[in-house]
Amino acid sequence: MENNEGYESPYNPEADWLARKKKIEKLSEQQLRTLDKKHKFLVAYQSSGGNVSKACRIAGIRSRKTLYNWFKNDPDFKEAVESTLRIQRDYIEDVLMMKIAMNHGPSIRYFLRKIHPEYQTTKTCMPPQRPDNPWKRWEKMPWPDDV
Repeated sequence: MENNEGYESPYNPEADWLARKKKIEKLSEQQLRTLDKKHKFLVAYQSSGGNVSKACRIAGIRSRKTLYNWFKNDPDFKEAVESTLRIQRDYIEDVLMMKIAMNHGPSIRYFLRKIHPEYQTTKTCMPPQRPDNPWKRWEKMPWPDDV
């Protein structure tokens, strides 16, 4: 082994733990409850497959406004939620590619419609065609005396 005398690692786990412990001790009771709810939300969000309403209900968050305030004011929390979304998207993409490899027709059509412009379909909505008013038809017909 190399001789590392005189070399001091910039990362000291014990000092880091003590610093975190001091920060946590300085937090108020309300801040600790908020951290706990954020943690519960992240766990519930991951286990619910990205269902925000269900995760809020499980974590005890009463309104989405609270959640959006956390996104706005806590970049670490926002990054954790976005990371969960990225993981879910990667999983869904993997499943889709696996189904395509198994020649699953609907998956192939979905993929082609999303990726290739020549396979994209445009839906045009036609206004409903209403039959003419039957009384107006009588008005247009010539009467025997008019002929």
